[in-house]
Amino acid sequence: MKNNLFATAILVLAAMSLAAQPMQEGEKSIAINVNPVFRYIGNFFSDNENYNNDLNLSGAGLIYRSVYKENRALRLSANIDVNRSTDYFESAIWEQTSSAVNAYASIALGQEFFKVTPSSKLKLLKTNRSWRKYAGYDVRVFGSYNQRNYGYEPVPDLYGNNYNNSGPVGTRVISDVYNQRLGAGMGGFAGIEYYFSDHFFIGLEARASFFVAYQFDNVEKKQEYFYDRMLDQVVGLPGKESRGGEGLEFGFDSGLPIIFRAGFTF
Repeated sequence: MKNNLFATAILVLAAMSLAAQPMQEGEKSIAINVNPVFRYIGNFFSDNENYNNDLNLSGAGLIYRSVYKENRALRLSANIDVNRSTDYFESAIWEQTSSAVNAYASIALGQEFFKVTPSSKLKLLKTNRSWRKYAGYDVRVFGSYNQRNYGYEPVPDLYGNNYNNSGPVGTRVISDVYNQRLGAGMGGFAGIEYYFSDHFFIGLEARASFFVAYQFDNVEKKQEYFYDRMLDQVVGLPGKESRGGEGLEFGFDSGLPIIFRAGFTF
């Protein structure tokens, strides 16, 4: 079945136009980021039993381009990272489960300068397909939110361990909210696309950007716990919040430096 699908895909590509002319003046294109597909494949082969990716959309995104004059295009892009994961840990006194949600979203407006090169001019690829090389800049606004919650199940039969039930013997984290930011940035990018036909292409893009953001308070909630000899288990007291970290933040964006895309023109 897989071989048949692969052969069909090859025939479809072979049936496309032999002389691709990508992104002419007045044309538009839409492309999606395919990075989440690669991440999914990598997680599928992971052998870490204590880590479970419930949802992983790191690097998901969409880009729209419009060629307004020869070798120049305006672009509007949106990117989103949404990850939800769970971890499991067992100690001598409890079973700990933590669940995390990490979210990031951005919208950017920019301009591209590009050049089209037929593959027949490249020494290694003697075909009539075309490559589109481009570079440019954009400005963006973004926001992020991250939270992790912790759950604790007591382990029974602790009697005999040297716990003092006259008061708390330690603290543990219940929840943690961090990296809540709203910001803006400006960056540069460069990329290359290969056109199978007049309308279909794949490509990759490298980028770097600088940002300024307002960081909201991190909120951490902890509770003290003690050993209850009557219940023969560790018991948690009501939690207490601590806050900090609010203020302006400057830096270089280190997330998703390489983007893989697939798209079409119209």
